[in-house]
Amino acid sequence: MDRVLRVGRDVFEYGALRQGQADAVLGILNGRDVFVGLPTGAGKTFCYQAVPSCLDSVEPFLIVISPLTALIDDQVARYFTTTGYKAIHLKSANGIKAVQDRSVKLVYTSPEVAVGEGRGIFNTDRPYFKFRHISKPVFYFRGKDFRVAFEHIGELRALVPNTPVMALTASASPETVQTVKDKLHFKDGSIHISGNLDRPNIFLVSKKKATLQKDFLGLLQAMKRKGREVEKQLVYVPTRNQAMDVWTLLRAHTADGYKDTVVYFHSAMSLDLKAKVLRRFKSGEVRVVVATVAFGMGIDIPDISCVTVYGLPKSMSQLYQEIGRAGRSGQQATAVVFAGNCRDEGNAEDSLQQFVAKESCLRDVMLQAFDNQAAHTDHCCSFCQEETTAPRGAYLLHPSAAQVATNPAASRKRKREEGDEKKLLKSLYDLRNELYKDDTSIAHVGPAGVLSNKAIEAIKSKAQSIHTVEELCKKIKGVSENIAPFILDKIGEEFPEKTQPQRPQGPQRRRRPRRPLQDRTNMM
Repeated sequence: MDRVLRVGRDVFEYGALRQGQADAVLGILNGRDVFVGLPTGAGKTFCYQAVPSCLDSVEPFLIVISPLTALIDDQVARYFTTTGYKAIHLKSANGIKAVQDRSVKLVYTSPEVAVGEGRGIFNTDRPYFKFRHISKPVFYFRGKDFRVAFEHIGELRALVPNTPVMALTASASPETVQTVKDKLHFKDGSIHISGNLDRPNIFLVSKKKATLQKDFLGLLQAMKRKGREVEKQLVYVPTRNQAMDVWTLLRAHTADGYKDTVVYFHSAMSLDLKAKVLRRFKSGEVRVVVATVAFGMGIDIPDISCVTVYGLPKSMSQLYQEIGRAGRSGQQATAVVFAGNCRDEGNAEDSLQQFVAKESCLRDVMLQAFDNQAAHTDHCCSFCQEETTAPRGAYLLHPSAAQVATNPAASRKRKREEGDEKKLLKSLYDLRNELYKDDTSIAHVGPAGVLSNKAIEAIKSKAQSIHTVEELCKKIKGVSENIAPFILDKIGEEFPEKTQPQRPQGPQRRRRPRRPLQDRTNMM
């Protein structure tokens, strides 16, 4: 155990290992079969990449079988950067000779190659050869969609009968777990590691499809206005043609000079182009990726703020995997699922149909499919928000009269003390985050869609000269009337107005009171 913890700290630079990671590594080191079922973002990759670094001998290597090319190429590069050991992508029998290089510790390959021409890897004459078969990650392909090659992976155990097997997934029902163990011929005494699959930092939204223009309106507006400042977005669509349609629409509304921030990703692209997209998305050069399922599960880009699933996937497992790309660093994120017509829903699993029916908590429906329970939060899902007796988002539509500034003639100056500007800045960021979490209509945009960083800085610098909604909207670009009253409240809290004594005056003309802001429902 000490060695595993030391590898986690010194090699992978983890402050502390997460649930199940150390037990999974120790299980393999002790020669036992291991099934790992942990949520997306829980560090399943460590469970097998740490094994070579924990061994006394430099000879053993691991074979990692994955159906996702994008995932393989991403992890091959990251493994060398992290550990200094080599990993290779075995694409055909021609690559088997490379395994003789003793610095190679991981051999990634696809199910088809592993059970086909790549079988020759089991006959390598590399000394002290040990085989570790690790399937990562997707056993969510079920029924007719389960890849045929996976059915034959268990046969490989006959070639190396004393070699342990590790299977990893983020989403599998109890029935699927047992199927996987049977197919891979798990032995008695195997280890099963599981954790709660809930991702409470992801706010779930279910919507009905309308048109592309309407469904992506919030994101379209943000991209046209903000360019490279748009928070990272991942849009999943079922087919290549739909990927091109959505990409074309989004790109057309992106500001000139920033159109390269929107890209597509699908299986027909070359490996070099896929790698380039991943590299640019990680670095932040690309802000929006429109992808098919080819944008593989397990790709670790921690700062994706929103995942949009535009059309129901084939299973709840696939849906869970796709929305799990959001908020991997733990930050608040959003997942929006658009369902199509009744015919599309009729072909979906029962749990998916319940999810889009929006008749109960979306988080409960999703996790029940995996025999898990939800840890409900203040920002759970669109259904729970609507069911709240006094939803906090309602104030965006109907500001009360007390929230509308009246611009009294005697209150033209604001008090200012040292430190007030910092307090105001924090209050504005807190307000923005609250409004973002409560308003699902801007789920595509991210917090900056409510109020940009530039606007917040401008409010801070001009706060002492702002007294009304009209002044605020006129002086600060990007502030809408439906949130202006709440910004004024924050300004008033940190920069209270000085009331000037008024001279006695004769009878004054009666003024009509200002009316509060009208219903802004049509703006949401």
